[in-house]
Amino acid sequence: MKKSQYLGSVLAAALLWSVAQLPSSLRGALAQGLVAWSLRYRPRTLHAVRANLAHACGDWPLAQREELQRRYLWHYFRSLLDGARLWSLSARRIESAVQISGGEWIEHYRRRGQGVILHVHHSLALEFVALALARRVPVVGYARATRDPVLNKLIDGARRRAGVELYHRGDSLRKVIGALRRGRVLYYFADEDHGAQRSRFLPLFGRPKATINGLSRLASQSGAAVVQGQSWWDATQQRYRLHISPLRYALPSDDSWRDATRLNAEIEKMVLSQAPQYLWKLEIYKTPPPGERSIYL
Repeated sequence: MKKSQYLGSVLAAALLWSVAQLPSSLRGALAQGLVAWSLRYRPRTLHAVRANLAHACGDWPLAQREELQRRYLWHYFRSLLDGARLWSLSARRIESAVQISGGEWIEHYRRRGQGVILHVHHSLALEFVALALARRVPVVGYARATRDPVLNKLIDGARRRAGVELYHRGDSLRKVIGALRRGRVLYYFADEDHGAQRSRFLPLFGRPKATINGLSRLASQSGAAVVQGQSWWDATQQRYRLHISPLRYALPSDDSWRDATRLNAEIEKMVLSQAPQYLWKLEIYKTPPPGERSIYL
């Protein structure tokens, strides 16, 4: 990396961190201004957002989808500012900013000697609540892998200070299985697109999505229990919240692909219950079915 690029990343991170220290009301007002700027001057960057909304909420009136897009953008920019605060907040202050309910389910399985896989989706609140949960139970996760090494270092540093045990994408799956067998808690994102090679095209919001059966296989190999985690920003309480609950069916079952189909249905419910706080820019349909064009082109 060129020094000029490295310096630019440092300056940008310093500016973002400085702005993130503003009072909550001012961060909210700044996020609103960034929404207006994005809609007016950066509309092309919203293509993935609009494509996803068209499939997930296709039966909604256009005006309602556009309002959801505006609300999503506000939460997105607000989460960027709050995320920058994590780079320097103490673990105790992070924990105090999050309310966790249902944590007894994790403790129940850990007392039985099991690790726990927390089935989650890409909620904009997840980074905050994940670090707060790490104050209570041993959490394992994957290191950040963006193109910006400065950002990676800041985010991973915050995770390590909170007590998260980090792995890298190239690490052997045996490390994760071993951690689960030692009673650790793993966040598992079932809404990611891992390509066509190990996937089947299963429905998500009525459209075929490249889906792997990894969660069931991981639970089977490690003996871990699977619970569900819903996270969001509660504007009334001015706190982040994480609600942990058991699945409505036994997992893994004798059919890992049926499990994957059911988990996609759970993702739909979790996303729509807090629709403005989902990461709608995520290309969840990045891999199209054979013979079809990508919806993001």
